[in-house]
Amino acid sequence: NRSMGKWIYYVEGRGLIPTVMDQIPIHTSVGNSTSSIITFKNPFKEAVVVEVGLETEDVKVFSLLVKKSKFSIGPMGVLQIPYSFSPHAMTESSARITVSMSKTLAWRYPIRGIAESVSTIIDYHFKCKSRLHYEETIALQLPGLLELSEDDIFTHEVVPHNPAHTGLLERSVLVDAETNRLGSINDKLEFIVRFEPLRPFKSNTDFIVYKSTGGRWRFNMVLEALEPEIDDVINITSPLHKTSSVSFKLTNHTRAPAQFIAFFTHDSASEFAVFPKDGTLEAYGKDGTNFIVSFTPTEYGKPKVGKLVIQTEEMQWTYEIKGSHPQYKIPEPKGGRIENKLSKDMMSKLVHREETAKGKNFLRENMKASKASLASKKKSMNTLPKNKSRESSPSKSRLDFNILHQYQLKL
Repeated sequence: NRSMGKWIYYVEGRGLIPTVMDQIPIHTSVGNSTSSIITFKNPFKEAVVVEVGLETEDVKVFSLLVKKSKFSIGPMGVLQIPYSFSPHAMTESSARITVSMSKTLAWRYPIRGIAESVSTIIDYHFKCKSRLHYEETIALQLPGLLELSEDDIFTHEVVPHNPAHTGLLERSVLVDAETNRLGSINDKLEFIVRFEPLRPFKSNTDFIVYKSTGGRWRFNMVLEALEPEIDDVINITSPLHKTSSVSFKLTNHTRAPAQFIAFFTHDSASEFAVFPKDGTLEAYGKDGTNFIVSFTPTEYGKPKVGKLVIQTEEMQWTYEIKGSHPQYKIPEPKGGRIENKLSKDMMSKLVHREETAKGKNFLRENMKASKASLASKKKSMNTLPKNKSRESSPSKSRLDFNILHQYQLKL
C-alpha cells in the first residue's frame, strides 16, 4: 500500500508422522473367504515409491492379494490394496496393513476380522396388532462354538435391514438376556423378547449375538405389527350433492408435539375428505389439533364406508367413517271430506251376518221353495169344475207350461 507501507509474514510448517488409522472390520462365516480393499492416497505433489506389508499372527487367516510389495504412485495418486479374510474357527482375528515410504514414514491400517455364523432361514417371526403387547422367551443354540473360556461374555443386538426402521425398533422392541454366560458349549442362551408396536410396520432384522473373545452369530428375525383396532366410528349424514362435516380434536400420546399425516385408505369411498392432511399434532395435555372430516354423496345407494388414518413417526390412530343419506319418511294423510271408513256398528252387523250365513245351502232352500209353490198351484187346479168342454184344453196346456217355466226359473 502506497500510504501504509508493506507487511511481510514468515510461515513455517512441520509435518507430523501419520498416526494409526481407524480400525476396519471385516467378517465372514467359518470356512468361507471374503475380501476387501484399502485405498491409499499419495499426499504429496511428487511421485513416491511405497512398500506394502501385512502384519498378523494369523498368517492363514489374512493375506494380501497383490503379486508385489513395492508400488510407484504419481502425485496425489491413489493405490488400492486388496486383502482377504478366511477364518477357520469361531474367533476374532486382527491384522495390520502398512504402507511405508521409509523406516520413519508409514501409514498403518488395523483390520479386525470377525468369524460369524449366519442363519439361512427365518428363525423367528413375531407378530401382533399395534398398541398391543407380545412377549416370548427364545433359547438360542450357538452353532460352531468349539471353545469356551471363563471370561467369555455374550452380548446381543437387533439390527434392521432397512435403516429407516431403526427408530421404530428402538421404541417397540426390548430384548433382555436371562444370562450372559454359558456353562458349556452345548448350553443355550435364553432371551425374553417384548414386542410393543405403536403403529403398523414389518421389518426384517438380524438378531446378533457377540462373544467377547471373538465370534458372532446372526439369526434372522421378522417383526410385524398389524393394523390396530378401530379407535372410533364416526357417522355422517348428508343429502345428495351436499357436504356435511364432523370435527374432532386429537393430541399426541406423549408430551411432545409430532409431525403427522392424515389420509383415507385406498379402499375407502371417494366421497370422503379430511383436513388438514399434514401438520403438527399438539402434545398430550394441550387442546389438541382439530380435524374436519367431510362427506359429499354423489349418488343414491347403500351407505359409504371409509377408513381414516392419522399417523406420526411413532403412533397411528384409525377411525371408521360411515356416510349415509337422511332417512325418507312417507307423508301420512291427516283426514279428508269423504268418510272412507265403516263405523263400528256397521262392522259388527256385517260380521254377524257372515257368521249366520255360514253352513246354509242356498240351492236346497230354493228347491224347497219351488216345490211348495208348485204344490199350491196343483191344489188350486183341482178345485176347477169337471164339465168343461174340450175347448178349454189349450188353455190348460198353456197353464202347465207357465208353471213349468216358473219352476225352472226358481231352480
